Amino acid sequence: MRTKLTFTILALSAIVSLHAQSFQEGFLLNNYRLSFRYNPALHAEGDFISVGEFTSYSSNNIGAGAFLYPLEGQGKVVTGLNSAVSSEEFLGALKDINAKQTYLEYSLFSYGFARGEAYHTVEAGVRASYGVAVPKDVFRFLKIGGEDAFSFADTRVQGRLYMQLAYGYSRKIGDRLSVGARAKLLAGLYGGEMRFNRFDLRAGGDSYRLDIQSHLDLTNLTGKMMDTEGGFLNPLDWSSKDKWRMPSGGGAALDLGISWEIADGLTLAASVLDLGGCFWYYGNAAQCDGTATITGLKDFSLDDINLSGALNQARQLGNELLKTVQYVGLDRHFEYDPLPMQANVGLRYKMPFCEALTVGLTGNYAAYRILPYWEGRLALAVNPFDWLDVTANIGTGKYGMVWGAAAQIRVLRFRAHAGIENGFGGTVPYEGTPLKANKKALVVGLTYDL
Repeated sequence: MRTKLTFTILALSAIVSLHAQSFQEGFLLNNYRLSFRYNPALHAEGDFISVGEFTSYSSNNIGAGAFLYPLEGQGKVVTGLNSAVSSEEFLGALKDINAKQTYLEYSLFSYGFARGEAYHTVEAGVRASYGVAVPKDVFRFLKIGGEDAFSFADTRVQGRLYMQLAYGYSRKIGDRLSVGARAKLLAGLYGGEMRFNRFDLRAGGDSYRLDIQSHLDLTNLTGKMMDTEGGFLNPLDWSSKDKWRMPSGGGAALDLGISWEIADGLTLAASVLDLGGCFWYYGNAAQCDGTATITGLKDFSLDDINLSGALNQARQLGNELLKTVQYVGLDRHFEYDPLPMQANVGLRYKMPFCEALTVGLTGNYAAYRILPYWEGRLALAVNPFDWLDVTANIGTGKYGMVWGAAAQIRVLRFRAHAGIENGFGGTVPYEGTPLKANKKALVVGLTYDL
């Protein structure tokens, strides 16, 4: 049983994790064309079109190192559930709520152009956000078991997928001040959330009794799922294949920014992004309120962990629960979901004795629902050639030390850029899963000067 629940949690943490954060490194790159996404008051020099930019940000407040332990002298790694790992060591490494969240954004195209004293941008793209949160009591049960009662309330899995169309406008006021705004229209393609308001468990031998009160919201993208007799959710009908519907939500958001050249070469910029949200139509809503009894398996080592195995265990446990505690269909309804607001501030100074060298400071706060985040960085940028810009930074954030690097290369009228951000602490070999609480980021894109 402990293995089965652990597999489920690891599968959710690895898979149910996909809104993107602004590209801070772009603030230091020389004439980065898509800087309006970091701050709508910033704009390119000249007209351009973006062939596409992909951004991925993921964060976790608990790393894989809290679950994996090497056995000295035995040459293998086991989970914290192994009897060789003490309860104090394993549970002491966990948070009250253990969560992981990832954000993706793909800009299908961006077009920037100057008209008189103003600069305009138009952009279309796709955004997504998915995350999972698991309380510490889940792992306390897995570790110590026994006849104790455990509460897994506040367990949550959620996800959103949007189409976005945005228009930005920036303008100079005087010689040193620029202001800008960007309006975004959102079309919700898919949204869903499963949350457990009550999830109590009592262990006894090889069987476990659960008392669950859970709520499920799914947009009508998946079609009608409550087709079984009695209005219960059909556990075999989770696929969205051949069930495309009209957009399931709509909303709007606003970006605001300001840029002030305090002195020659010294620029201060601040912005607030994603003020707004989306109204979702949940064509499938359900709740379960009842009990279930399930049985278990043996402990496992790192050698037993693989994606197909985790998915299979998660599927087995999910089907077992759905057969015993059935979700009853509820009335369809609308619900408002705000976007995670972000605040950015940056200061850069182009050295008067060397125009190719720029130093800067950046700070960021993101009001993510599951994992709010903050950080500050010290940055250095170098523009050694007309066709090359490089920047690197180091700083600290909510989860400890962080670093980042980015580069921009120009060939003819094309500009390719890429950036990476990460925290210190290493990753699981061949998997890339952080061993410590961490924030990771990847940005790649290509623009063409008109």
